[in-house]
Amino acid sequence: MLNVHFGHYSQFENLKGMTLLDMHSHSTFSDGRDKAEKCLKRAKKLGLNLCLTDHNVISGSKIACESGLSIPSIEVTSSEAYDFLFYFYTFADLEDFYQKWIKGHRMVEHSFLNYYRLRWSAEELLKKAKDHQAVVILPHPDAIPPKNSGIFIEGNKHFLKNIDAIEVINSTMSEASNIKAVDYARKWKKPAIGCSDAHLSRFIGAGVTAFESDTVETILEDIKKGRNLIVGNNLKFFHKVQSHMTVIKNNLRW
Repeated sequence: MLNVHFGHYSQFENLKGMTLLDMHSHSTFSDGRDKAEKCLKRAKKLGLNLCLTDHNVISGSKIACESGLSIPSIEVTSSEAYDFLFYFYTFADLEDFYQKWIKGHRMVEHSFLNYYRLRWSAEELLKKAKDHQAVVILPHPDAIPPKNSGIFIEGNKHFLKNIDAIEVINSTMSEASNIKAVDYARKWKKPAIGCSDAHLSRFIGAGVTAFESDTVETILEDIKKGRNLIVGNNLKFFHKVQSHMTVIKNNLRW
C-alpha cells in the first residue's frame, strides 16, 4: 500500500523521529548549480539526509556517503534516453558498477542538449544493475519525451521484474505528472519513493522519503517492501522555471 502525502514534510507530525531522506538530487558534478558540499550543508540545516545522484558520475555520492547517512547512488540514462536511479548497499559496489559499466561508455550526442546517454539499452542497464544487486528506481515516469519512461514500461512490462520502486513525487514535475506516477505505481503494484530532484540546493527537501530505519541496508530493504512514507510538494511555477532553466543551461553542449 502506497503512503503518499502532498505537502511539506514539516506539516506532518507523524514524521518526527523518522529518518528523512531526499533520494534524488544533483550537484556541479553533473548538471546541478551548486557544489556537493553546499548541497549537503543545506540538507543538514534542514535536518535531512541526502543522496547525490549525479548523472553517470559518483564523485558527489562519495562525498555524501563520507559526510553522513547517504545511499551510494547514481542516475543513469539508457541509449533510448530513459533515466534510472540505481542505489547500492555499499560504495564499493557502486564504484565497481561505475568502473565496469559507466566510465568510458557515454554516447556521443548529436543534438544541442546533453542527455548523458550511455551506449547500453534500458534492458542492458537494468540487467547489469541487478547483477550488481542494485535497488532500481524509475524516476519521473511521466516526464516529457524522450524521458517519458512510464509509456515505455507500459509497452515493455517484462522490464518491471527489474524495477524495485517508482518515484511518485518529484518536485520538479507537475502535480498531474506526480499523480500519474502514483497511478503507475499502483497499477504495476510497486513500492514508491519521493524526492526533490533538486538541481539547486535551495530546493533540497521539497520531496522526501521517510523511514523508521536508519542504515543503508535497512532503508533499501524497506523501499523494496514498501515500508516508508512519501511526502513532497511540487515547486512553485517560478521556482520550477528556475530549476528547468538551470538544467537546460548546464546541459547545452557548446
